[in-house]
Amino acid sequence: TRVKVLILGYLVFAILYASLTPPWETPDEPAHYRYAVQLAERWRPPEDPGIRQRDRFCRDYVFITSNYEWYHPALGYLPAAVAYKLVKALAPRSLPAAFPGFNSSFCKDARTHPTLFLHPTLAPFRVWRGVWGVLIIRVFSSLLGAIVVYATYRIGRLLAMKELGIAAAGMVAFLPQFAFISGSIRNDTLANAIGALLFLLTARTQVSPVKRRQWVAMGILAGAGVLTKLTLVYLLPMVLCAAVLSASSDWRQGVKRALLVILPGLGLVLMYYLAYEEARAAFGYTQAQMRINPKALSPDYWKPFLPMLIELFFARFGWANVVVPSRWIWLVLAIWVLGAFLTVLRFVRSLKKKEDGAALRVIALFAVGLLMAFIGVVRYNLSVFQPQGRFLFPVLAGWAILGTWGASRMFHRCGRRLIAAVLVGFMVLFDLRSLIALILAYY
Repeated sequence: TRVKVLILGYLVFAILYASLTPPWETPDEPAHYRYAVQLAERWRPPEDPGIRQRDRFCRDYVFITSNYEWYHPALGYLPAAVAYKLVKALAPRSLPAAFPGFNSSFCKDARTHPTLFLHPTLAPFRVWRGVWGVLIIRVFSSLLGAIVVYATYRIGRLLAMKELGIAAAGMVAFLPQFAFISGSIRNDTLANAIGALLFLLTARTQVSPVKRRQWVAMGILAGAGVLTKLTLVYLLPMVLCAAVLSASSDWRQGVKRALLVILPGLGLVLMYYLAYEEARAAFGYTQAQMRINPKALSPDYWKPFLPMLIELFFARFGWANVVVPSRWIWLVLAIWVLGAFLTVLRFVRSLKKKEDGAALRVIALFAVGLLMAFIGVVRYNLSVFQPQGRFLFPVLAGWAILGTWGASRMFHRCGRRLIAAVLVGFMVLFDLRSLIALILAYY
């Protein structure tokens, strides 16, 4: 019952963010929408539009309204493409014929003129007049976020975290940036869901025996994750380590299980790239874009990286220009850091006492997953400066568990209940405060 309430609460916030954020005012949404449309029309990955950025994004209308996300794998856009196809069949006039014009004031001051596009009307809900089909696709996409909340809850159950398992799920459900991003059109929504399921399966492999077909299924899911967003490749070390650790007494068995994961996943990826010429062209383009930027070797390049990454992980909306009071963000971060510190303390203590072995393996694997995801973001920023906190959302389930597991082992029932109630309650307030900040900015 409690997890159902959390999921319902998440859906309420996600749908509110989707409804109250004007169309095209989430990061890169015009390009993501174009990708979904082209996929729905051709059922093939899109081709290179040949359009490259020539000016600041707030002045380059041709680029911003093009499909500059064409190089991503197609699977991540499949849910949005299916939703688009259904909306087009039932209500074709609810879909836009073209994008609105640019708001020239955005470049001058994006805080006081927060919309990148000029909308015919800018009033709550009325902003969707004539394009409400896009809102339907947003709402459909937001449903995938419920998978992340539920997977986090299930991990808490597997680790016997009791009330703190609910708290971990609540940290995910009411993280403002997660609800905001989930309620938009993009490939991140499916990538986040697959990432959370990989964390859940990783935990399950250490807690209970897993059959051969389940390892194969895990490999297929990992391959599907890579075909959703290439950054999910950074979760593969965690998955492979899980296979090896699940057979700690027999390393050969561990290697066999790792192969059961690698071969189906690799086969799925190879089939995709061999089947579509457009996908091979996109992969070549991605490799070319990953060259290290010489500017990335200077300290000034990295100075704003961590503050922006933190804000864009917790609560910073629009085209990264709608900002929530920073004290809320830093307080939530401090709470998580304290929880992670308790997890480290408990991990070391349990390691010395040689107890709770399965849970310790899960926590260690989750730490590997988080570290690899962070390394992935840093590596991407060596080529393109984009400290997008949402890039870490595929590891959101692991992040929440690492911030609460230690407390679940250190406190008795009353203490756990109090911590869970305070933590979930505070996250709801944080989410509500962030939603109010978004409404005040736009309306």
